[in-house]
Amino acid sequence: MKVTVIILLFIFVYGNFNAKSQVSREYQQRELLAYNILFGGITAGIGSAINKPKGSKLIKTVCAAFAYGMLGGVINFSSKKVLYNINKNEDYRFAWIANTGSCMGNSIIYNASLNNKFGSYWFFDLWAARVELNLRDKSENKFKIKVLPNALIGSCIYFAQKATLDVRTTLQTGIITFTLQSNPYFYGNTYMRAIGTEKNSAGVTEYLSYAHEMTHYFQFREHLVFNTWLKPFSKKVPKVPKAVFEKWVYLDIPWFYGFYALETQNDLRNYYQNFYEYEAQFFATNSYVSMKLW
Repeated sequence: MKVTVIILLFIFVYGNFNAKSQVSREYQQRELLAYNILFGGITAGIGSAINKPKGSKLIKTVCAAFAYGMLGGVINFSSKKVLYNINKNEDYRFAWIANTGSCMGNSIIYNASLNNKFGSYWFFDLWAARVELNLRDKSENKFKIKVLPNALIGSCIYFAQKATLDVRTTLQTGIITFTLQSNPYFYGNTYMRAIGTEKNSAGVTEYLSYAHEMTHYFQFREHLVFNTWLKPFSKKVPKVPKAVFEKWVYLDIPWFYGFYALETQNDLRNYYQNFYEYEAQFFATNSYVSMKLW
């Protein structure tokens, strides 16, 4: 059954990816749908092979993880689609809906990569903490709250740059947010798990900027699936630091920035040829993104 689902999903993704529409926005949407689905499926499938239990069949294990990973990718895509409502309605409250969906989608992908039973682990990221619900083992504490180090590191970078903590937006979105107010031609940026936006940008609203930066926030989280690939090495970690990471701290390794660096364009005119910037701008505006700025 799972193999059939994978085949049908692959046909759907491949068909959408190659069906060039006369409407450019629709083609880009298909392209991003394909990316999110396949990223979830492939990373979960590889992770499941790395973490395969002894005695289980490799093909069956990978196919199941691939199918669930693709499901998580669909949810991630849908969550990013919600971000446009922040820009359209000038309402930060849509961030909660998008963030909840993103956490659900990535929880499914993480579960699949670790070969956990579907729905046995869920998480929600809130400010500088990750709230975990673990249903895998009845002997464990079901709820855990762990610190997200890179939310604190990102905040320290903004404080060092003399940015102002935007308490109101931080409470409205569940994400640590700063106001830059330094350059009217600079829209915003994201440091790790903290967002900074310019309130007085020329020609760009703070809501469009926030939706764009929140997509980067989601991209950072999605790449944390690579943490699950390291599970076989966790046995070699000394007891004290291992206990800290299991109970109090989630090691949110910034894998995303390595991939982002590979996409960096030297010519500003090609800014949106950086895939991650292209994706962020598409979901923030829900419109066609030109690969050339001028």
